[in-house]
Amino acid sequence: MKIVNVLLFFVVLAVSGMVFLEGCSSNDSGTNPVSPGGPAAPADVNVVLSAIPGGGSNARVSWTKSTSNSAGDFAGYQVITNKVDTTGKVLSRADSALVVKSDSSFHIVNLDPGRSTRYQTKVYAVNGDGTRSQAATSVIYAAIYEYTNQTIDEFSAASNAAKSGFGWDPFLGGGTQLAYSSDNASRIDLNMRMDNTDGAMKFYSPSSAKAPLTNGHDTKLSLIGTGQAAYDKAEGLAEPTLSEIAITPDNVYLIKTQAGNYIKLWVKSLGKLSGNSYNTATFDYKLQPFAGLRVLKR
Repeated sequence: MKIVNVLLFFVVLAVSGMVFLEGCSSNDSGTNPVSPGGPAAPADVNVVLSAIPGGGSNARVSWTKSTSNSAGDFAGYQVITNKVDTTGKVLSRADSALVVKSDSSFHIVNLDPGRSTRYQTKVYAVNGDGTRSQAATSVIYAAIYEYTNQTIDEFSAASNAAKSGFGWDPFLGGGTQLAYSSDNASRIDLNMRMDNTDGAMKFYSPSSAKAPLTNGHDTKLSLIGTGQAAYDKAEGLAEPTLSEIAITPDNVYLIKTQAGNYIKLWVKSLGKLSGNSYNTATFDYKLQPFAGLRVLKR
């Protein structure tokens, strides 16, 4: 009988899809009335973004189950993901799925990394006859980029080989190691050098008086924590406010560029490579290409 009920749920929703599965109706905005006798809405829709280094981006959407979840006529959840503008206005449908009541999460794959593409997910609780609740809605989010084994050198006036600048280009989805020079000022978001006052190796904003660069970008920095847990942390991140920060292997930093893009940077190693007189840091990073949107966890 349980199998029959589940099958009936999907059949009813398939038929009801003519009303609320197709197109970008007002239902997607969450302004439609609650169906008479409909279930209680789910809550706390969370989005976890992941990225394949150098490749695509996915999202895992989860929610707190409806208080009607244990009711006999409760069937499951409808998860609708739309492409939206900056205000959340629906532009087009990206994904729609029916999830059984025993589950409270769903994976959305192959997010479009284009700079014009933002997403928002709505989750509805649905009874077996197709009546549904109001929507629980996620934040607006976007695909991220991730890269591994990147490098930046310690600033060295004695070596032309040292490239102590690094800059991110959201349009290209990646970053570039650069010589720290005025010619590259418009492309550099980060500098690495030793602090002569305390001997610590640090990341600097190019606008810092300790790392002067004509027309240097005003980059902000903060420490999230250490290791994979910090690299995956999504909530409670302190807004970057520092213009310099000490570098320690395994530390994870949150960087905000002058353009308003957020980067999570995980330092994997720091030391002198064979034959070099200057230090080199290796790191992984995640880049959120949309200005003002925070990088959600992997």
